Amino acid sequence: MLELKEIVYNTKQFKLSVDSFHINSGEYLVVLGESGSGKTLLLDVIAGFRIPLSGKIFKNGEEITIHSIHKRKLAYVTAENSLFPHMTVKKNLLFASKSSKEEFSELCDWFQLWSLLKSYPKELSSGEKQRVALARAILSKPDVLLLDEPLSSVDVNARYEIILLLRQLHRKGNTILHVTHDIQEALLLAERVAIMQQGSIIQTGTLSEIIKTPANRFVAKLIGIKNVFHAEYYADGYYRINSSIKIFVNLKELFPTKALLIIQSNEIVLSKEKLESSMQNCFNGNILDIIIFENSADVVVDIGVTVHVTITVKSLIDLNIQVGYAVWISFKASAVRLVPLYSDE
Repeated sequence: MLELKEIVYNTKQFKLSVDSFHINSGEYLVVLGESGSGKTLLLDVIAGFRIPLSGKIFKNGEEITIHSIHKRKLAYVTAENSLFPHMTVKKNLLFASKSSKEEFSELCDWFQLWSLLKSYPKELSSGEKQRVALARAILSKPDVLLLDEPLSSVDVNARYEIILLLRQLHRKGNTILHVTHDIQEALLLAERVAIMQQGSIIQTGTLSEIIKTPANRFVAKLIGIKNVFHAEYYADGYYRINSSIKIFVNLKELFPTKALLIIQSNEIVLSKEKLESSMQNCFNGNILDIIIFENSADVVVDIGVTVHVTITVKSLIDLNIQVGYAVWISFKASAVRLVPLYSDE
């Protein structure tokens, strides 16, 4: 287990401040945040490249705050992979290796490295370099594997291969701390997620927990929820987003005065005419944009606020709609999730 307590690290332009943070043994934890949020700085402090101004770091109960990098038994893989350019792949792998010949052979089989052993890093593709970097890290037998945006410089085909390798590493019991700005990586890899904003961890939990109850608007947007609205309680179960848009919410408990209203885009029904149904929320508007993906489309509708609606490509064809068309959107009160706000978030 790796644990941080009341860590503070300052640069001239930035402050890292982490009150409490931990990763359990054998866990795959993804730290998710925008560029510049302090994710790499957090890894640097954990790895020992930077010593915090205050606070403590523990590994398996032992304080390692001022331990040198080499005493921490951590392996650090960056987007640039940091291979030694003057060494062959084999020499890179054997550098600092603590594994037996049998383990080395097994890893070369697993990571498909036999054909690369005599090559130099400059002769490798981006995906091959990252495979070598990950294998080298594993051969050092770290207690925790630290990954800094490991997929950001890898081409699309290699990304899938490396994601599979990372999932297999986790299944074998490796403890992995992975920082990224990409929600898809968290979806595919994370057991648990920590959200980072401006140098602080603002929410942790499983991704499903965070999606269900994001701490604030920033978290909701970061994890890919498109329909997030600040609202004030109006009356009779209605929340007001602006002077013209009021949304009915199905709550049994007390209604908070201020809240975030979250509506999943795939829970909204799009139609050309107003539907006769039990859905309590119906609004007309105009299509601002249509973004087509492989099997779905994101229809952006202006109803007085911008709302995203996800429909299938087949539905898009059947509706025969285009940018500028007038449409209706409808959704149930139960489709609206409400997050109380107790500050001016």
